[in-house]
Amino acid sequence: MEPLISVIVPVYKVEAYMRQCIESIINQTYRNLEIILVDDGSPDNCGSICDEYAKKDKRIKVFHKKNGGLSDARNYGVVRTTGEYLSFVDSDDWIEPDMFELLVNTANRDRADLVNSGVYHNYSNQTVAIPAIEAKFADTIDSVKALIHGKMDPGAWGKIYRKSCISNIPFPCGHVFEEHATVYKFFLQAGKVVSIAKPLYHYRLRRKDAITETHTMANLYDYWLAHKSRYDYFLQDGRFNTDKKVINRLQYNCASAIAHVWRWCYENSAQEREQYASSFKEMQEFVSTHFSCFGEKGWPLFLRFSIFMARFNNEFVFALLYYMNLGYRRVRG
Repeated sequence: MEPLISVIVPVYKVEAYMRQCIESIINQTYRNLEIILVDDGSPDNCGSICDEYAKKDKRIKVFHKKNGGLSDARNYGVVRTTGEYLSFVDSDDWIEPDMFELLVNTANRDRADLVNSGVYHNYSNQTVAIPAIEAKFADTIDSVKALIHGKMDPGAWGKIYRKSCISNIPFPCGHVFEEHATVYKFFLQAGKVVSIAKPLYHYRLRRKDAITETHTMANLYDYWLAHKSRYDYFLQDGRFNTDKKVINRLQYNCASAIAHVWRWCYENSAQEREQYASSFKEMQEFVSTHFSCFGEKGWPLFLRFSIFMARFNNEFVFALLYYMNLGYRRVRG
């Protein structure tokens, strides 16, 4: 059985990367694909490149729309799919030649609604393989716990989903880091989840022009909001809120998000930060009500220091954490 897989590719300002992305999809060993290229009002030549490939491969369908952001482009593509399974590929990334063959064969063999794979993190100077857990989850709760504990990548990509499991869960428009607030809901709706360890998806990191690599106050706050909304969701879910390991992990993720805001907000002006005064207060209240003075035992030292400093909101603190973070990243490479 060769079910149709609909591959949704949102396209925006990725002219330098998208040919590699599209080539990696059309050259898959698994051929029964519907490739949905959503030109999200890209101001460069991305739209014409999409049209060029559509003329070469009848499996490609191109849609040109007004810019609405990544979530809007994904949602736009989902409602135009006809496949039994859906998959997402970001247009600056690429995939291994046998990704869909391995994922669909696994889905057929195990009658899975969602199949996950490992990923490669592709930096400018190195590639790091991040294998996923090798497991079959007959129980939704167990698969979600594995996701929360980082045993599977939280990104929307590197997976196939049975369409019936996710088509009624839209990505939140108007926000970045939308996957943190969405993918776990896909897992909750999947009856059976299977994860294979082998990395099959190439995720390109440290693109300076990527939306998630720009540290505007809006982006920083969205990063915190995505983690906080996920924490709140599970705190209200009786299947998870008594599991201390799950709650502690979600709190750790919230702490990391707050530290991320404090380390990068110095790239914004004092006036821009002032516009988010209530947001800073919200995060500080979370810190004071959930963590001890220096965070929790077992956390990385820099995170513990950052959480302590997050109790303060002033220019000196932001500058100190910003330059410490830059130095830490240079040392780490």
